[in-house]
Amino acid sequence: MKKILSPLFCAALFFAACGDENTTVVATSDAEKVTAFEDLDDCDSTIVGKLAYVKDSVKAFICTDDGWAAMSGAAIENGSDGSDGKDGKDGVAGKDGKAGKDGADGKDGASCTVKAIEDGYKVLCGGDSVGVLMNGAKGDSGAQGIQGEAGESAFELSGFEGTLDEWIESLKGENGTSCNIENDKKGVVTIKCGSGKKAVTTTLYKAMCGTTPYDPDGDQFCYGVELYDKCGSEEAYNPEDHFCAKFADGAEQIYRKVTIAPKGTLYSETWMAENLNHETEDSYCGGETEDEQSAFCAKYGRLYTWAAAVGRLEAECGYNQNCITLGSGDVQGACPVGWHLPSVQEWKDLVVAVDGDITTFSNTNKAGEALKSRTGWKVHDGIVNTDVYSFAVLPAGNRSDAGFFSEGEYAYFWTSVQSSLQNAFIMSLCNKDDKVDLGDVYKDYGLSVRCIKD
Repeated sequence: MKKILSPLFCAALFFAACGDENTTVVATSDAEKVTAFEDLDDCDSTIVGKLAYVKDSVKAFICTDDGWAAMSGAAIENGSDGSDGKDGKDGVAGKDGKAGKDGADGKDGASCTVKAIEDGYKVLCGGDSVGVLMNGAKGDSGAQGIQGEAGESAFELSGFEGTLDEWIESLKGENGTSCNIENDKKGVVTIKCGSGKKAVTTTLYKAMCGTTPYDPDGDQFCYGVELYDKCGSEEAYNPEDHFCAKFADGAEQIYRKVTIAPKGTLYSETWMAENLNHETEDSYCGGETEDEQSAFCAKYGRLYTWAAAVGRLEAECGYNQNCITLGSGDVQGACPVGWHLPSVQEWKDLVVAVDGDITTFSNTNKAGEALKSRTGWKVHDGIVNTDVYSFAVLPAGNRSDAGFFSEGEYAYFWTSVQSSLQNAFIMSLCNKDDKVDLGDVYKDYGLSVRCIKD
């Protein structure tokens, strides 16, 4: 690293290395004075450039990169005083110059005059001609123009057979016709102008989704090249993982959905990815207060009796009733249009598909691990929910005449099949194990509903 040396003030220093023939003069007013050489400080990088005067050797030393170096030299004697210089002589005064002669008077200038001559004028200056100005030639008069013929009027040129007033009347345009909007639905606006055979109809489109017209301010939105209902909302949703549920009573709700198709299987079905939360007769929300009930249903959905789940009255399909009106095939029940309450076999097929290690349903399956939500369950040692298919089962518990039970521990789902006059088949999941159980309970219990797409 380079050292930066500060300027040495208050001392004039001229030196040469030891052995040089040049005389060295040292001003030691700022030099350290010591008695003997051994009294000097150690010469290291921190004091390089420092001066010191050693009395017993009558020498000055300087600290260099190679250590203390003696500086030889002798005092310079004072010079003799110089003699006073003599005064210089006064200079001689110069002579006056001669005065110049006056210049001669200039001659008077000559004036210029103009003298008329034939067809012009001669310009004379000092009696000499310096130029001639000639008159221009007279131009010929232009010939008189020929008078134009009288032109025909527009009426005459029209060749109209009739009077001038009749011709003017014929120039008036027909009265304009009014226009009215005949139709404004689904983005198509039809405008009709005029009436009768002369009526003109024009069709306009507010917007196009693929090849289909639609109204962006209406109740549909465009996603890709398909139109979807806004489902009573002002905002659009993602139709890849949500859908607009339309119920028989005209209500609409947006629900999450998921298509489950495990690799290596032929299974592929679309399920609701949350519990049904459509209010019907004999459906309930847990909690004591209105706020508690609202929060319960917002999280878990409603709890339905079996009759409500299959869309029937209690007197028809409730406890101790033989529900023979369901018929065969899918049972829509409380589910939205295009969806239905899953049968026992449809629940079994789902369990087998997501378990991965079984080919037929068994209560020893481990499908619950893949179907339960990762959060929302009471923690139990050794049980880890993966929810790999986003089916997101939550433990809503159940309702009986005695109240609400098992929230956080159990999830119960109705099937569309009764097992007896008093009971119907259910699927259940528990926080303490990884399986999905098939069982049955009283029809008047309140359980959750999951719908499967037709």
